[in-house]
Amino acid sequence: MQRRADNGVDAIIVVHADSVFVRVVDIGLGGILADQIGGRSSAALPLSQADAIDLVHRSTLGAVVRERGLDIDALVDAVIRIAAGVDAALEIVRLRCNPILIARRGAAVLSAFHLPAVGKDGLQPCQPRSRAGPPAVGSTKRSLSDSPGR
Repeated sequence: MQRRADNGVDAIIVVHADSVFVRVVDIGLGGILADQIGGRSSAALPLSQADAIDLVHRSTLGAVVRERGLDIDALVDAVIRIAAGVDAALEIVRLRCNPILIARRGAAVLSAFHLPAVGKDGLQPCQPRSRAGPPAVGSTKRSLSDSPGR
C-alpha cells in the first residue's frame, strides 16, 4: 500500500531542448489540465540556485504556492534537482514531471515521463557526451524570501 499524498498544488516541470538546441526548464501549474492552463515560465540550463529562485519567483506557480502557504523552498529544490539531473544525463531529450505535488511541507513527484535520445539508425540510444558529472545539488540554502527586492 502506498502513502496518501498530502493536499497541496499540482506543479509541472518539463526539461527539453528548444529550437536552437539549448536545454530549457519550464515550470507551471500542473495536473490533468496542465497543457490547457499554460502560463509556464522558462529558463535555460545550466540552472544555478539563484536562477531557480528567480524562475519560481516570477512564475504563476510560485505565486500560487506562496499564496497558499506551501513549501516554496521544496519547489525551488525540485526545480534545481530535476534540471541538474537532466542536464547531466545528455541521453535524455525530454523529461516531463506532472504532477509534482507541492505541499505545506515538501514536494513529491507523482508521475514522470522521459524521452531518450536515439542514434542515427533510429534504434540505438545515443552515447552520452563525456561530462564531469552532475553539479552538486544540496538542500536549498537560500529561500525565495532571501531574493533581492523582497
